[in-house]
Amino acid sequence: MNYSKVAVRYAKALYVLSQEKKLGEEIKNDMQLIESVLISVPDFTESLSNPIAKSLVKKTIIKAVFENKVNASTFNFLNLIIDNKREEHLDAIVRDYLDLYRKEKGIKKSIITSVKGLDEKTRESIIKFIKSHFNTEVEIEEKINPDLIGGIILRVGDQQYDMSILGKLHAIENEFKHSSKL
Repeated sequence: MNYSKVAVRYAKALYVLSQEKKLGEEIKNDMQLIESVLISVPDFTESLSNPIAKSLVKKTIIKAVFENKVNASTFNFLNLIIDNKREEHLDAIVRDYLDLYRKEKGIKKSIITSVKGLDEKTRESIIKFIKSHFNTEVEIEEKINPDLIGGIILRVGDQQYDMSILGKLHAIENEFKHSSKL
């Protein structure tokens, strides 16, 4: 991953503040909320990144979206980012903060990609596997990819387990390509 020095510094500063004020869990939840807004509302990101928009307009947007939804420290931090003209780094700051939080708490982020959403029994089984195999707590993100045909792809940290039908078809295809060269 390409980590911006600016984003890392701001994320560390917020993380230290959250620890000093004993708001780690609350600010982590705020960062997850901000992350979900950044992902699901492209206009929000574009508005903040717009170099023509004045800081007052950006603060008004922040206020409309996050006031009374995030901790006061998080809200002040968002305004500080705008004051310092660092809003284009917000997505990286959020990502870096969440990475710091996970690392400190010993949590592995895991992504499960499937054709359709997982049922509760399958999800719990996968979480149990990750916890025992990696000896860690786990944070699950689910993604949908109908192209997989069936099965799942499990990504834990930098390791990937492809148990999808599409993955098996690609493996067979590669095997045929390799055997035809002999």
